[in-house]
Amino acid sequence: MMRDWVHEARHGRYRLAGDPTDFEAALGRSRATMLLLALRGDRMIPPGAVDHLAHRIGGPVDRAVLPCSLADHESGFGHLDGARRSPGVVIGAVERWLAEQDD
Repeated sequence: MMRDWVHEARHGRYRLAGDPTDFEAALGRSRATMLLLALRGDRMIPPGAVDHLAHRIGGPVDRAVLPCSLADHESGFGHLDGARRSPGVVIGAVERWLAEQDD
C-alpha cells in the first residue's frame, strides 16, 4: 500500500502494484456525485491535492476545507490525526452533505 501511495504522490496517478485496472480511466468515467474533504493543517493531503483529485473525476464533485482544532499547530499534523481527534468536524460535514443530496 505504501508503494502505491508513493507512486500516486510522485506521479499524480493511481496505480496498485500488480493490478491491471486503469484507475485513472475509472475515475474519469465516474458519474456519481462525490464529496472530497480536506482538513486545514493536514501536511499529507493539503487542499491542493484534493483539487488535483477533483479534476480527475468525471462526475460532479463537492469540495470542502474543514477547520480542525489541530490546525493551530504551526507544524500541522498527520493525515488521520485530524479526523481521529476532531471526528465531529468530519462527521458533521458528511452528514450535511448527505442531507443535501436527499433534497
